[in-house]
Amino acid sequence: MLELFGVSEENWREGASTAPHFLASQSPSSIGGEMILLVLDPEVSRFSGKSLSTWALSDAYGYTDADGTRPHWGNHYKEHAEGGNEQR
Repeated sequence: MLELFGVSEENWREGASTAPHFLASQSPSSIGGEMILLVLDPEVSRFSGKSLSTWALSDAYGYTDADGTRPHWGNHYKEHAEGGNEQR
């Protein structure tokens, strides 16, 4: 994704200059933090057989991104993109 938007981990938010919805995503380090919590979860079996999104993991674990935000693409999509309320 970073390469697609011509940004790096340090300046990833600049990707919004070409795609405003890009800001609804989490930082590149976020998924790593969420995966660590998943791996260390003694009750991880509750997720067995499920597909998980990063925002679902963030909700489940109360994970906050490196910049202090809690991005939630699912909510962002429902509010802004679903049903054609905004340009995609």
